[in-house]
Amino acid sequence: TISIQKSGLHSLVLHIDERTPYFSVEGFPRMYIDSEGYVFVAPVESTSTVTPIAETVLSLAGSQETLPIDFEKHVGEQINQKTFNTIHNTKEILEKKSLPVLKVTVYPYNDLAFVFTQDGGVIRINAEDSLDKTISVLSSAKKVDPLRTAVLKKQGIEYIDLRFGNKVFYKLT
Repeated sequence: TISIQKSGLHSLVLHIDERTPYFSVEGFPRMYIDSEGYVFVAPVESTSTVTPIAETVLSLAGSQETLPIDFEKHVGEQINQKTFNTIHNTKEILEKKSLPVLKVTVYPYNDLAFVFTQDGGVIRINAEDSLDKTISVLSSAKKVDPLRTAVLKKQGIEYIDLRFGNKVFYKLT
């Protein structure tokens, strides 16, 4: 973000606030989203010696017409706030529960998949559902074997699907 202020009769002061990447966007080189949901593109040539790095990748699946996010149209703007807030808050909550989010995929109709294991295990939610209720259902499901053991080991999980109210569907590998 750049702001310009007048300073005296013949000078201007430029204030530059660099954005820190929170997500990198899969399929769009050098495109990032900061923690406030603003989409930005890292310059090809930079005077900075630091290359933007975001540990979590955000990707899209499905046709652009059915997705809640269109990165190319939102460069310099905030993306769909409800969807982004759900992604951001879910990522923070999962990481506090020792489930590090490696990748988030946005599917049509606000379905979200959070990859939390190296072998691709996913937690699926819908951005329209209550996040508190969804996390509560996940917490309850994690207390019961065999899901508890798989989550603790962070392996052997293909998916945990929380998109159906208080029901949990999961598949272990």
